[in-house]
Order: sequence, then structure tokens, then C-alpha cells
Amino acid sequence: MGIVTFGLPIDLARELVRAGGLSAAVESGTYLGDSAIALRELVPTVVSIELLDELYERAKRNVGNREGIELLKGYSPLVLSEIVDQLPGPTLFWLDAHGGTEGVPDLDAEFSECPLMDELAAIAKSPFANRSCIVIDDARAFFGPMLQHDPSQWPTFSEVSDYLRTMGDRYVTVLDDVIIAVPSDLQSTVNAWWRTKLSQRHGYEALQERVQQLSDPSPLEASVRLARSLLPGRLRNSVSLWLTSHGVKAPAARQNYLGSDQIIGDEQAKASPRG
Repeated sequence: MGIVTFGLPIDLARELVRAGGLSAAVESGTYLGDSAIALRELVPTVVSIELLDELYERAKRNVGNREGIELLKGYSPLVLSEIVDQLPGPTLFWLDAHGGTEGVPDLDAEFSECPLMDELAAIAKSPFANRSCIVIDDARAFFGPMLQHDPSQWPTFSEVSDYLRTMGDRYVTVLDDVIIAVPSDLQSTVNAWWRTKLSQRHGYEALQERVQQLSDPSPLEASVRLARSLLPGRLRNSVSLWLTSHGVKAPAARQNYLGSDQIIGDEQAKASPRG
């Protein structure tokens, strides 16, 4: 399965767009709009859906007047059902509208904590559903109920996987806390992305070495880690990349995932209800 990550794996999205000839991207759960902005670099048309008023307004300010990005407010299954037949071709769907993954309920009682199955039912009606790619965040939450969730409102991974396979000939897997469902002929693209990811992490042997190093760091590394921890997210990643390029062992930068620590300050990220 890999490790728990936060945000869209943009490098995977790039490879799927290239190999699958995808012409649009649809996101549920806009948050602050950073994923929508990144997806616009890959495809000419991006639609992002947000239910919460505050996040929708903040995303509008963040996205601004960027051409090719449409922000829609509403309950994602309903909005998806209205727009799927307007999409220009095979689409990348990034689904992250399920709530409460940070332990803070963020949806009114009239809405499901996890509308994923209804989202998938809406996507299935797209004329390009069988050639579209679907990536779902927070895979860990579908393998067993998290403490803050109402289990009756969350499907199991088996239910999600079974339904995804009804939407054409699909390869379905879970890697780095995202569920990935792609047309079967794109399995090799997913595999190549994953092997590259593993290579970047230097394999299992390096992980053992890293665990030992973290448990007993040298004075120099302990000082570097402390100084780095005091920096804002974006600068912290830049420092990590610089240190690594100069042969210093440093925590890997999250340049391939779009998480909250890349968008806003640490305190805002901790306060956010979106998982």
C-alpha cells in the first residue's frame, strides 16, 4: 500500500493524463483550490466542486481568474450528475469530498460523511466513463472505520473496488493512501509510476537505515532537523531538496503530493477540517 500521504499525487496524475489521453479533470473537495491549479497545468479543462461555504470562498480567491478552471459549489454527487455529460473527453477524477478524516466533522447531517458511491454512480453515466481514470484520497478510511466516522455512511474498500470494476475493464489498486482505478491498458503506467516512487525511496534496506538514523541522529542532523522544522512548508521542502542535492540526508520534500502544508501555513493546516 505504501505510506500515508496527503493530497493529490500530481506525478501520477501527469502520467495518467499523458498515457490515457485525458482532456479534462474533475475534483470533488476543492479545499483551497491548489489541486485545481496544478491540474490545470496538465489538462485544458478543470472543474472543482466544494460544498463548504468558507472553503469555496477561499478557493475562489486563491484560483482567481485563471482560465480553464471552473469552481462549482454544491454537494458533489448532485453536481457531478449535472456536468459529466458536458465533459469533452476521458477525464481524470480526483475524489476527496468525504469529510471528517482529520477528526473534525465538517458536513451537515443532511449530507453523507462519505458520498463516494453516489459520486461513482454519477461518473458511471459519463459517455467517457470507461476511458476515464479515478483516483480517490484517504484509502485507509475504506479498510476499516476511523474513530470519528459513522461506519454506516462509509463503504468498504471491497464495495468501492467491486463498483469500480463495473465501470469498464479496470485495474484497481491502492498505493500511498489513494485508491487508483484506471483502464486495464494503463496498468503498466501505474506500475511504472510506483516503481519510480519506490526507487526514489531507495527500497526497504534504506528504510531500515533511515529508521535507525532517526532513532539516533548525529548532532549535526539533529540540529538540521530542528532548524528545518521551524520553517514554513514551502521553504522546508526547498531546504530538503537543497540538502539532498549536497549529499546531506534530509526528510524528503513532498513535491509530488499536493497537501495542506504546501498551500497554507502550518497553523492553518492544523485548523482545517478537510482530511
